[in-house]
Amino acid sequence: MSYRDRLRSAKVSSQEETSTAGECCEDPAIESKDGDVVCLNCGMIQSRNMVGNERRAYTVEEVNKRRRTEPRWREFGPRTMLPNSKIDSKGRLINAKGKTLFSRLSKIQNSLISSIERNFWEAKPKLKMLTSKLNIPEYIKETAWKIYSVVARKKLTMGRSIDGFIAASLYAAIRVHEFPR
Repeated sequence: MSYRDRLRSAKVSSQEETSTAGECCEDPAIESKDGDVVCLNCGMIQSRNMVGNERRAYTVEEVNKRRRTEPRWREFGPRTMLPNSKIDSKGRLINAKGKTLFSRLSKIQNSLISSIERNFWEAKPKLKMLTSKLNIPEYIKETAWKIYSVVARKKLTMGRSIDGFIAASLYAAIRVHEFPR
């Protein structure tokens, strides 16, 4: 049985379930619970909200066609990333001379990024993730970032984990704003 056949049979069965709505008790009290329309008096399910899984993607083209998100932008550092691929942005093959040029350019670009910038590059998404998990307001997140950036610029984070300093700066910001936790 193919995927389309299963979808059709699910639609037919859900239509059959809704057509039997007249077979409920004399005084139906209909309520929608968890995607199902249910009679509260007799417990009969009037209709179901069937949600099917998406079809799987087996090729790169299918994956790219079904992708719903854009690539993440970093908040620090260069926006232009030079990949180590054999094709350019127009899909043409890069010759050997072009490969060496891009290799040299990417080395130069990586050397221009300072250690503090790389540190911020890693720390900002971690702070964003932690604040979203803990439901921390934006103003506390900004204060935590200010605390972390001051500490990182003074090079107090050298040899220690970024996660620990992010958590400590968030804790300090929560204490500064007297946010109940």
